[in-house]
Formats: sequence, structure tokens, C-alpha cells
Amino acid sequence: WVNRFLARFYDPRLSFTRSCDGRIVAMAHIVPLVTELGRTAYLYAVVVDELYRGRGFAREVISEALACAGQGWGGAFDAVCVIPATDELKSLYAKFGFADEQFEMSFGTNGDDSLGTEGFVGRHSTFDLGDDSATDNRAMVLRLAE
Repeated sequence: WVNRFLARFYDPRLSFTRSCDGRIVAMAHIVPLVTELGRTAYLYAVVVDELYRGRGFAREVISEALACAGQGWGGAFDAVCVIPATDELKSLYAKFGFADEQFEMSFGTNGDDSLGTEGFVGRHSTFDLGDDSATDNRAMVLRLAE
């Protein structure tokens, strides 16, 4: 699964990492999507190695990703969405301005998973970036354009 994700969506301009002790300890990725919100930066795979949590690495990679989204990529992003893995993470994302809009993300339904001419993935990619449950695919939203 990781290899499939990297082969289809990895772009070094949209991937953010932090290293410590000679290895990557935190990361985040932006997956460009087109949603009802317009061009959407889906903040995906935000993770920090357990041994390095509590040192601010998550805040750093999220901040860098949001700065990138604010500058646009292949055109300006209209919004950033994130699906927090736990309820506790909602407070972290709220500090960055994300609203818990319960925006329904749609993954793995139909269409293709190729990148479009502008680098944005179609709304209904066959590559499932969410959870099997539609109720778990509810995102917090940071609107960059109104």
C-alpha cells in the first residue's frame, strides 16, 4: 500500500519531513484533490514516530504544509482538508484554524486515479485515501479562499 501511495501521489514539493538522530521522525503529505470546495489540499499521513512525540515535529510539518497550500501548487488551493485519526487530534488542527465541518470526503468510489493535467486528482479516485466507513471520512476544513 505504501509503495502504491508513493508511486501515485508522492511529490517532493508536497511532502514534508523532519529528521532527528539521522532518520526521518515526522512527515506529512499534501494530496491535491478537486472537491466541492474547489482545489483542495488534502493533508494526509501526518505522523510522528512515538519516540519523538511532544517535541513540536507535528506542528512543524503541518505549518510547512499549510504554507505550501497557501502559496498554491498548480494553481491556488481553495481549501485544506484533514481527517484527524483521533478526536484528540482535532484540538491540534483547530489551533491551525481548521473548523470541524464534518466535510464528507469521497474516496475509492469510481473514476480513475491518474493525475489530471493540472496535477489534481479527480474527486472520486479509486485509490482509497480514507477509511472504509463514510462516517469516518469526515474532514476538518481550513478555507483559504471564500
